[in-house]
Amino acid sequence: MNFLDFEQPIRELYERLEVLKGANSKENAPAQESIVLLEDQIKQRRREIYNRLTVWERIQVSRHPDRPYTLYYIETLCENLLSFLATGTLRMIRRLLGALGSIEGKTYMIIGHQKGVE
Repeated sequence: MNFLDFEQPIRELYERLEVLKGANSKENAPAQESIVLLEDQIKQRRREIYNRLTVWERIQVSRHPDRPYTLYYIETLCENLLSFLATGTLRMIRRLLGALGSIEGKTYMIIGHQKGVE
């Protein structure tokens, strides 16, 4: 996972969680309880951090390298997918994505922005 600067407290909790999970066996009930408590702490800490983001931090989240791309959502939602990228001389046009796909038997045309695709 990639963590942004303001997410470091969450990173530390995740590291502690991984250590607990690595040392955990199913028979070790206290470790299981600790894992559940730590997962709850992660959720709470994430909520606290994301409820008070600055404008710049929100921009960083929107540009996060692990953020899913438009095509990911389209592939997840649609069956019988036919996707294509727009071509053109303008840089912005080359990042437009279109797809024909069916959702619950109905065919839809979906247009989105596919950042990072050249």
